[in-house]
Parts: sequence; structure tokens; C-alpha cells
Amino acid sequence: VEQAKILFESTTLAFNRTDLRKSGFLDLWGGVSRDIADADTAYAHGKNLWLIRWEANSADANAPYPADGTTYMKGLIKPFEDALIAGGQELRGFVNYADTELTEAEWSARLYGANFDRLKQIKAAVDPEGLFTNHKQAIPLP
Repeated sequence: VEQAKILFESTTLAFNRTDLRKSGFLDLWGGVSRDIADADTAYAHGKNLWLIRWEANSADANAPYPADGTTYMKGLIKPFEDALIAGGQELRGFVNYADTELTEAEWSARLYGANFDRLKQIKAAVDPEGLFTNHKQAIPLP
């Protein structure tokens, strides 16, 4: 309950920008996927209960995104991330929502968990030339 309160307070209530329009959703996960162990697939998120998406767009479609917009939005979600960590939860990510400011250690842990080393070995076997390494968070060669 405390983490949910922090999420609401640090995003919805604390948002005070007129040059940004906030949006986001809470996507409830579960069902059969909860029976799949993280190590069973490359996608190490079987036990997740929620996917939380928090984002902003320029309030004016003709105006550029504010230079400090990403920093501002990350600052708002930080108290919630801190509460998750304090509660013993791992921070996770979703591969389609890339955060290019994370280090390799951060994004690999969030996206792939303990599967990352195994995925690098598979990458070496099936893509030894690195053809499919076209973005910062692609699985690198070992």
C-alpha cells in the first residue's frame, strides 16, 4: 500500500509542468505467466505483478520536447523506484521502452536478469559478426 501511495504522490500529485502532458498506465500481469520461472525464457519477468509506464509529451504538438523533460520525469518516478528497492523488489524494464541513459549493467539486469550471460553466449553462436547489434540495448557479443 505504501508503494502505491508513493507512486501516486510522486507522479500524479507532484507533476506541476505546463509545458508537458503526463500519461501512463498500470498494466496488471499474472495468470499462467506467473508459473514460468525467469530462467525458462529470455524474458525474465514471469513473476511480475504490474507493468508501470510513466511518460510525458510536449503540451504543444508544435513545440519541441523540453530539454529538461526526461530529467524531470525521471525525478518524479525516483521516489517510487527507491520504495521498490527498499521493499526488496528488483527494478525491471521492458525491452520496448528503452532507456539509453542506463549503463549496460543496469539495463541488462532490468531487462534480462540472470539470463543475460546466457543470451550473450547465444548471440555469439548465432550472430558472431554482430549484425543484429543496432541499438544501445541490443545483446552484445561476449
